[in-house]
Amino acid sequence: MSELIQENQEEEFKAVMEQLKDQIDPRKLMTPTQREIAELTKEELESEYLLVQSKISKRSRMQRDFIVIRYEMLKSYEEQVKDKNDTV
Repeated sequence: MSELIQENQEEEFKAVMEQLKDQIDPRKLMTPTQREIAELTKEELESEYLLVQSKISKRSRMQRDFIVIRYEMLKSYEEQVKDKNDTV
């Protein structure tokens, strides 16, 4: 009986979390600059990343760090998708 109750509670928790995930837009929690960087196209992000790597970017240190992190996450995601497609 307690297993059934626990299972039901877990399902309710998952449903609540899904609702919250759908209602919260992470971009609304970002600063305007972070939002701008988050919304860059792949080509724009790559261009900004190259500026940062060549040390000629005019952006602040935090902006440059965010660009590097976002670019590296994008590349990692693309590699994961490629690996997944290669195994299928």
